[in-house]
Amino acid sequence: NLLVEIYLSQKQLENASKSFAAAQQALPEWSIPYRNQALSYLQGNQLDAAIKVYQHGYAQTKGDPSLGYALASLYEQINRSDDAIKQFESLLEKSPGSDMVRNNLAMMLATYRTDANSLDKAKQLIEPLRKTTDPNYQDTIGWVLYKKGEVKEAIPYLQKAAEKATTPVIHYHLGMALYSSGDKPAAKPHLEAAIKSTQPFKGIEEAKETLKQIGG
Repeated sequence: NLLVEIYLSQKQLENASKSFAAAQQALPEWSIPYRNQALSYLQGNQLDAAIKVYQHGYAQTKGDPSLGYALASLYEQINRSDDAIKQFESLLEKSPGSDMVRNNLAMMLATYRTDANSLDKAKQLIEPLRKTTDPNYQDTIGWVLYKKGEVKEAIPYLQKAAEKATTPVIHYHLGMALYSSGDKPAAKPHLEAAIKSTQPFKGIEEAKETLKQIGG
């Protein structure tokens, strides 16, 4: 595995792959060599190969969370949201007490699904997180409530999240909730902050269109 990391730093992908194979043979239930092998494929822009390694590693390690998260994140990055949701569902099944998995699955459902069953499930997932002070969790709670049409209840969570974190997506979420509540003046600066960022996020086009309607 150490050789894998060295070869990766030197971009010697073929040698890294050989060292990974040796590490896997020696200890097939160890997660780190799978991660490094997938990273080597990602460096070479071989997305399908990286996905297969994550899938194989996840199975061999009996559901290692780090590999499961990496696979779900990769799915989302390449616009395979359904597969990402399934992966988070698998993680939640293996770790039902994990707030992080619960949070991520709820956000995925609220962001990429619009059907009532998915949004109801997202709301059930956030219930145990209601007392959280984590801004990422507060953002998820607010966004789920907003997507459920419970805008007034959503805004305080989103405001608390925005006070602690200034990521574009949180500004977007708060801006949309404020806009939907009828408070366009308050929504405007948050939507402006969201679209000014160079960091891409799901919903940027909606943020731009909403800002146009406000007059920004």
